Amino acid sequence: MKNKTTLLSIGSGGMNILNDIKTIDDNFDFLYINKIDNEAIEQGLTPIFENIDEEQKIILDDEIEAKLSETLKDIQKINIIITLGGQISTEAPKILKYIINNLNIDINIYATTPFDFEEKTVIKRASDTLKKIKQLNSDISLFDNNILLKKATSLKMDELFKTLSKDIYTKIVSKG
Repeated sequence: MKNKTTLLSIGSGGMNILNDIKTIDDNFDFLYINKIDNEAIEQGLTPIFENIDEEQKIILDDEIEAKLSETLKDIQKINIIITLGGQISTEAPKILKYIINNLNIDINIYATTPFDFEEKTVIKRASDTLKKIKQLNSDISLFDNNILLKKATSLKMDELFKTLSKDIYTKIVSKG
C-alpha cells in the first residue's frame, strides 16, 4: 500500500488547488482528471486519463475502468477535490460511483461552489452535480466561493484562490 496520501482533482480549478497545495506540502500523490495539461505534468501532477474529448465527457468503458482500477489499486484513502460548475465536474458522480462500488478506498470529498456572478448554467450545473454526489456520499466538505469572497474583500483573485487552497489543505490534514 502507498504511504503517501493521494489527492485527486476533478476539473481545471482542482488542478490549481493541487498546485497551490504542492507549494505548501508536496508529500502527497497528486492526480487529476481533466484534459492533458503539459504545464501541470511538469509541475508534478499526474493525469489519470489521456483521452478526454473536447466536450470533456468521460465514458466509463472497460478501458477507463481498468485505468482507474490500476491507478488507484494500492490506495487505501483518497481525497477528491471537485471544482463544481465546470463541464468536467459533471463527470464526478460517475467516477465516484465506480470508486465506491468497485474499489475498497476510503474517500473524503472536498468541493468548491461557483461564484454568484458566474453564468446561470454554471451555477445550475454545479447544483445538479452536487445533488448527485450527495446521493453517493453525503459527507462532503463544501467550500463556498461567495463566503470566501466576502471574507477577503481586500485580496486579489489569485490570493483569494490561494486562501481557498490553504483552507482545503488544512481540512485534509485535519481529517488525517
